[in-house]
Amino acid sequence: MKAICVGSILSEQMSAAMAPGGRGSSFGSTKSVKVKSSSGSSGVPLSLTISCVKSRPLASITTRSSFLGYTWRWDRRNDPIEPTRGFDMSISQDFAGIGGDVQYLRTEATAAWYRGLWGGLRFSSRFSTGHITPLGDDTVRINNRFFRGGSSFRGFDVAGLGPREVIRVFNDDNTEFDLNSGSALGGNVYYQGTFELSVPNLLPEEYGIKTALFTDAGSLGQLEDEDSNEPIFFVTTGIDGLTRNAVQFTEDELSLRAAAGLSVFWDSPFGPIRFDFSEILRKEDYDRTETFRFSTSTRF
Repeated sequence: MKAICVGSILSEQMSAAMAPGGRGSSFGSTKSVKVKSSSGSSGVPLSLTISCVKSRPLASITTRSSFLGYTWRWDRRNDPIEPTRGFDMSISQDFAGIGGDVQYLRTEATAAWYRGLWGGLRFSSRFSTGHITPLGDDTVRINNRFFRGGSSFRGFDVAGLGPREVIRVFNDDNTEFDLNSGSALGGNVYYQGTFELSVPNLLPEEYGIKTALFTDAGSLGQLEDEDSNEPIFFVTTGIDGLTRNAVQFTEDELSLRAAAGLSVFWDSPFGPIRFDFSEILRKEDYDRTETFRFSTSTRF
């Protein structure tokens, strides 16, 4: 196995986080070196990433983290842009704790399958999962957790599903009067399946417009107990002048969420553009959803 040095990357990171009790935003910088190796004729590459991160929160606390990671990929698609046969899969792990103040093990895996059908139809499916666990006495910080939504989970806003701080207000008969959906907290576990069927749209090919039906389904959650707030009960006065009982707590349900809809892809002169029109099939009442999204991301 021959190791080929790809190079070094110096980047500035900014991560905004709002955790239980309020943790504010933080700025940091990351230095990483990626080493890529190949097993020869098998075409199964392995990349190794060694990173050192220094984060400087707006508060007076400074944390340092360094981690060692690898990514294993296997790509057997017949075309990297619009595959009609084959599959690809990858597994990656990051181990943080080689020096610094942050300790965790983060694992992610994806697998996708592609198949061309008749009449220009193409079907693809992708399954992904991730898990992060703290090591030692450390907890998983909010900027290291998983977030789903937006382009990664259509039909839901950015960080729109998963654990969240909420306030529920009740009438005197204990029926719910109002729900205030607060800040997203991210999750330690996620799973997701994406199914997409590319369909002809009868437009001239030179327009560069393609369409696909999609379904996204999955979930995100499982915070550590110490990262979830205990319920806080209080009394609030509404704009109608009436006082009502309220409770603030952390919602963390690893229940299934799902959305389906239509994606329109346009190879515009300014780059690839995607329009997503979504219908929510299943959600929790504290999730943040959307029916339309415009993005510059490409097809998976």
